[in-house]
Amino acid sequence: MSPIAAIESEFGPVLARLGYKVAGRFHADTERLEENYDLSDTVLGVGANGDVRLAQSRLDGSKSFAVKTISFNSIAGMDEWTMLENQLEVALLVDHPNVVGVTDVYETDEALHLVMPCMEGGALGEELSPVSLDCGKDLARQMVLALGYLHGQGIVHRDVKPSNFVLKQKQGKCLKIIDFDLCAFWQPGDSKLHSCCGTPGFMSPELQSGDGYTSQTDMWSLGATLFQLLVGKMPFSLQEAPNQEVVDELLNSQVTAGLNHDARDFIARLLRVDAAERPSAQEALRHPFVALHDQCRKAAQATRCAGRPNGRGRRQARRPQRGGTPCGGGTIVNTQTELAKLLMASEVHPLLPPVPLQQKIAAVRWADLEDDS
Repeated sequence: MSPIAAIESEFGPVLARLGYKVAGRFHADTERLEENYDLSDTVLGVGANGDVRLAQSRLDGSKSFAVKTISFNSIAGMDEWTMLENQLEVALLVDHPNVVGVTDVYETDEALHLVMPCMEGGALGEELSPVSLDCGKDLARQMVLALGYLHGQGIVHRDVKPSNFVLKQKQGKCLKIIDFDLCAFWQPGDSKLHSCCGTPGFMSPELQSGDGYTSQTDMWSLGATLFQLLVGKMPFSLQEAPNQEVVDELLNSQVTAGLNHDARDFIARLLRVDAAERPSAQEALRHPFVALHDQCRKAAQATRCAGRPNGRGRRQARRPQRGGTPCGGGTIVNTQTELAKLLMASEVHPLLPPVPLQQKIAAVRWADLEDDS
């Protein structure tokens, strides 16, 4: 009998599907949260089914964690239980630098405790003023990488918005997506999703209309998210389901005067009412606003420079030298390797195979209206 099969849990089917990916992170009564973590009274967030509190590792007191507690008494009906199973499965499955997964999960008779890394930098959208274009470019790229990974795993987030992206550290640059409460499993070839869920103001037109949607709904929400971050205001009213004429007028108005061509064009491509006209996350990575073309070009130029003839007509050694090779007054350290790293970074590489395909049901998160106001 496998270790997973031996676990007595209300979430047996989820654990069985994930198999080795659980990797000893799930504890059902055999080991309690308090044995490994000191839970504080500091509340980091409040959700519909419980609080998120700050905790310290008992093994290494220097490490902080966020513990999300979901009370089973707050779960009403099979739809909400399915949502909880879905949230747990995704949290245990994901493994990507721009996605927050779980470190440990503890199940008791009363609740489920999800232990996650503590993102000390806080959520985006807490500042009213817009971010700079340079900062927005970096944030946008990381958002696309996160969505590209999720979509590659067959996961649709369905609640993409600024407050669901958090910075790892204060004044830091590492961005991660959080909150899998409303996500669903879908990939090309599946029937469209129809459950109405998300946060008003960021929901795609096809999601609001009830005609069915795919992972492209996240790309619309990404466009609305970037608009708010770069412009400093919501693009649409909470009750509005804009048509393409309204979107085009908005993007050509004085409201977006502070955006450069690449930023405006990137948002315009995401905010296409016809979902088929939006780029996928993989395609979006090639757009000039988020692509790494500048860095790759500089690295390529440095590589060519390292192989040019010197003043005596001889080519410098192609083999990298300790301490770097002088060129044009600068220092180049292993440029071929650095170029390869940059090129690899410009693509999404899923770390895990696609998960079993399931269509989940979720409720509209109207409580988020108060959080984002």
